[in-house]
Amino acid sequence: GERLWVNDIDMVWTALEAGRGAVLALPHSGNWDMAGVWLVQNHGAFATVAERLKPESLYKRFLAYRESLGFEVVPSSGGDRPAYD
Repeated sequence: GERLWVNDIDMVWTALEAGRGAVLALPHSGNWDMAGVWLVQNHGAFATVAERLKPESLYKRFLAYRESLGFEVVPSSGGDRPAYD
């Protein structure tokens, strides 16, 4: 079965409990959506930045899928405001 190992997770929980949030950097490999699902199940919230794919219909399918997992998806471009400058 699938397994997920998390090192030093206490630092993440401490930041979340203090209301500061936490920024996690994950490699663009493997099934990182599984890590997001784990966070949603264990914390209740997870936001991710997503590349705005072309065609727009493909982007919307990815958006719908990730929202169905409980993620808040912030587009890297083309949103109400930039995800980052």
